[in-house]
Amino acid sequence: MKKKRLHSCNVLDTTPIERHLWHFTVERDDVKLQREEVIAGAGIVPAKLASKDWHELVQPKLNIAWLPAQSVFLRVVQLPAVDRAELLSMLEFQLEKLSPLPVQQVVWAAEVVPSAAEKMQTAIVCIVARDAVEQFLASAEQQNYVTDRLEVPQLNQILADGVREDGAWIYAGSGADSDICTVAWWAGGTLHELHVVRLPQAPMAAEGAAPVNANEFRSRFLQETLMQVAWAGELEGWLSMPVQWHFVVDDQSGAAAEALFSGWTDTLPAKHAALDRKGLARYSARRVARQEATADLLPADFSRKYHQQYVDRLWMRGLGAVVMAYVAGVVIYMIALQVLNYKASQVRT
Repeated sequence: MKKKRLHSCNVLDTTPIERHLWHFTVERDDVKLQREEVIAGAGIVPAKLASKDWHELVQPKLNIAWLPAQSVFLRVVQLPAVDRAELLSMLEFQLEKLSPLPVQQVVWAAEVVPSAAEKMQTAIVCIVARDAVEQFLASAEQQNYVTDRLEVPQLNQILADGVREDGAWIYAGSGADSDICTVAWWAGGTLHELHVVRLPQAPMAAEGAAPVNANEFRSRFLQETLMQVAWAGELEGWLSMPVQWHFVVDDQSGAAAEALFSGWTDTLPAKHAALDRKGLARYSARRVARQEATADLLPADFSRKYHQQYVDRLWMRGLGAVVMAYVAGVVIYMIALQVLNYKASQVRT
């Protein structure tokens, strides 16, 4: 069944202190940014942008929200090239092995990325605890934002880049995910591993000792974490040493990312430009406008609940409008009756 073409799309990025909302209009298979809002504290998302009313029947709108990166587990699986429905069935059989949590307590979705292996395809499985999803959606509802799709922003960055050269591609975090690094390991034109690394805070120095350098502490932690993955990849046979390091940063995170690599590589890794948060929002909205099959972490029961609430709201508003029209008609009738009675009494007099 062909889906209705969208008229507009919203993308919400939530941080601990504020929320960013981008409002796009859909023009054929592309999108155009119409408005950008920064909502501080516990402010409410403007109803004009995110709320849905009867206009939704003729001008469909889609609300996308981004989950925080630290809530999501990413796994890479190599599978035979099949259609999407069969791919999801194959992944469901392997979910117990892939998920760090019991499968009854998680929500999952999958993305397919190009692979150079013949008759094979690479799937990225996104796994998140259902409790985390429910808490996030409840918070969004309180801010007047009913979510239609739930996505992972760092995954959009990797998908936007397409197939990369062999080596480790380190995506520095930005915005709410500034302490998160996403590392994609490519070999032979195929994505083999994907890791989300949370950079820890430097510990407090002991009494009388010199303070711990935060950059050096984080740099050592990142080096040890990545080298463990590199050694495991070499043992499995898909990675060869030395590793070619690449880091992908935007203008805001460039200097901080360079400091992470100083001291543990002979030369600085190759630097590549990344999409900023606004660019990721546009990419996410464009994929939805083109009706591409994307990873959606919104549970099906929430989707049904939101749709039923929308239908009930339309019925109640329609019923309210009918009642108001009836009351207005009765009032007009009573006023007209009183006028005619007055005129009749005048004639009799």
